[in-house]
Amino acid sequence: MKKKFTIDEVVLRRTKAVIFGDNGYARGVCGRILQTANDEQLLNANAIMIRDNPADKHQRQFNRYNLMFKRGAKETILDINCVSKLIDGFNDYNSLSALADNNEITTVFWAPEKKNWIKPDGTIKEDNNTLLAQLTMLLFRRFCLEMHGLEVISLLNEDHNGEVLKAEIIEYSQARGLGMDFINWLTMEVQFINAFVETRVGVQNIDA
Repeated sequence: MKKKFTIDEVVLRRTKAVIFGDNGYARGVCGRILQTANDEQLLNANAIMIRDNPADKHQRQFNRYNLMFKRGAKETILDINCVSKLIDGFNDYNSLSALADNNEITTVFWAPEKKNWIKPDGTIKEDNNTLLAQLTMLLFRRFCLEMHGLEVISLLNEDHNGEVLKAEIIEYSQARGLGMDFINWLTMEVQFINAFVETRVGVQNIDA
């Protein structure tokens, strides 16, 4: 028999992951991975989600939602309660930056809605108002604090996606002049993981 978490246990879970992207794909894949691990008692962790785009100040932001799975006539609903907070790094950079100080965070899931940090010629924008810039500066802060790196799992639909992300971060770091010490730290301390997910996702927000 599986253990059912109480509300208190949900609140008391440690934050151990950051999900870059709050779109349906990020919620459906990353949320399901963490929720299933919690429900199967393989993990006891929450995640903080980073928005893809700046939020409208009147827009409702849901931390809890349902995933619905259909196979023929059978429908299964999974209650996702492992997202403890949503952060809009475009308008609240301090909250995003503060995540670097949390030594319990070990994993980053990378699932943005689109790659808006790429110029038409294929090079990286130096603009600091993209998710790539936010992830890079999160890692740079950990480097400055002399902390261990993170496990970064890329879920973008492209070949060798972890290696591509690493190369993009290095290119951005060079453009911003963050220094070779940081780039060497990235190579030694941050594990970029290639991952592939093929799925169709439907998400229903619910009031927690």
